[in-house]
Amino acid sequence: MIRATSNRRQARASTASAQAPAASGSPQAPPSGRAPAARKRPAPARRSRGFTLIELALTLLIASILFSLLLPRLPALTAAQLDASADRLSVLMTYLADESALRGRIYRLLLDLDRDSWEITSIRPYVTRKDEPPEFEEEWDAIAEDGVLPEGVRFETLITPEGEHISGRQPIYFLPEGAPQSVRVRVAEDDGGLREIEFDAASGAARVLTEQEMEAW
Repeated sequence: MIRATSNRRQARASTASAQAPAASGSPQAPPSGRAPAARKRPAPARRSRGFTLIELALTLLIASILFSLLLPRLPALTAAQLDASADRLSVLMTYLADESALRGRIYRLLLDLDRDSWEITSIRPYVTRKDEPPEFEEEWDAIAEDGVLPEGVRFETLITPEGEHISGRQPIYFLPEGAPQSVRVRVAEDDGGLREIEFDAASGAARVLTEQEMEAW
């Protein structure tokens, strides 16, 4: 009787242990009986690769084609810069002559034939004391300002009544009563283009000469 009761207790204990949940360290199956979904690992970042030889060859080919298309247009660009420089100098000299007559100042346009640049200064001739001679000084002006010729364009010659000047710093004066002399300034480009600006002291105006006028002079 006692042995039968013991056997029943052992059977109940084994049944209860079989129905008990698994240990906390072991994963439990969901009630539906499906296996738990596996966690997705983040995909590793793709490493940036360099250019291949074919890509480099194509890049160089495209660059060479673009350069060959642009190269024939370079002389035209330089000619446009030459025309713009001649027009700028012509407008500048006319402006200085007008400003001198209007404001009663003496303007000096100093051409640096070696560095292909110019400086503009002015003085008031009748304001300074006798023991202090007037000195040229810079004056801010939106039009009458220092400048330099663009790349590929240079001063070739300054022609005055005293002769032709091809180097050094050569001044051109503009007085309130009129410029003392007429001058011509020649600017050239590396490819052989040439422009000539004539300042007429009688009219106080400058202009760019045509090719026919340059040949006839």
